[in-house]
Amino acid sequence: KFTPSLPDWKQEVIDGMGFGLLDKCVMQWDNPDAAVWPKEEWIELITSKGENSGKWTTFFNPTSYKGVPMIVGWAAADNARYMETQ
Repeated sequence: KFTPSLPDWKQEVIDGMGFGLLDKCVMQWDNPDAAVWPKEEWIELITSKGENSGKWTTFFNPTSYKGVPMIVGWAAADNARYMETQ
């Protein structure tokens, strides 16, 4: 809620905005030799069409910032809904 209230037309725009589902999975290891993924910060996984293709495709590698092996993966929309049932 806004104080004072927004004009109706602005509130209608906000109410009409869709927000999708986005899941984030953060994995961290204590062993410095555990990092077996590329050293790039952003990794896009492209696989052949199959049962697991497209599930987790975008990864961030904050290992150089955190000082421990760490990778963050995202799944969105239908893939995120599917992951939440697993």
